[in-house]
Amino acid sequence: MTDQSIEKKRFARYYVLENGNASAAYRKIHPDCSDSAAHQGGAVLARDSEVQGYIELVEQEDADRHQAMRDRVIQTLERMAFTEVPGIVHLKGGVITHEDWENLSPEQRWCIQSAKQREDGCIEVKLYDRIKCLELLGKHVGMFSDKQVENVAPVVWNINLDGKRETEQ
Repeated sequence: MTDQSIEKKRFARYYVLENGNASAAYRKIHPDCSDSAAHQGGAVLARDSEVQGYIELVEQEDADRHQAMRDRVIQTLERMAFTEVPGIVHLKGGVITHEDWENLSPEQRWCIQSAKQREDGCIEVKLYDRIKCLELLGKHVGMFSDKQVENVAPVVWNINLDGKRETEQ
């Protein structure tokens, strides 16, 4: 690959990074050039057909990378919103216990925001906010208008020692 081809590829990358500012892209390659030289050199390179091909390639690579990132964010939100909590914590004889960490699936581990052992020896497991994850997913698919979604009060479960469950709002 010639030095000229390398310069054209570098210019194309900087051109995209600088949002189409040819002078700024040229200055990244030639930092000591004058403003008029950057303007002229940037204009010449921006019109070059080989450079235009590189620019299209860089823009497509960036679009692909951004789409992959969006897909990962959506998958993570789906994991946190739809993973069943009973697989993480259990009620046994009036006592809430947790699953051994190594037995948790990757989806279940994604749901855990933090875990700590308290001074009394109990382990406190804090999960990510499922309602917030569902809200973000709903916004992504256009389920909600621009109006604010009303805050939803969490459901509190009171568990008696006899195993009966009562809910409060």
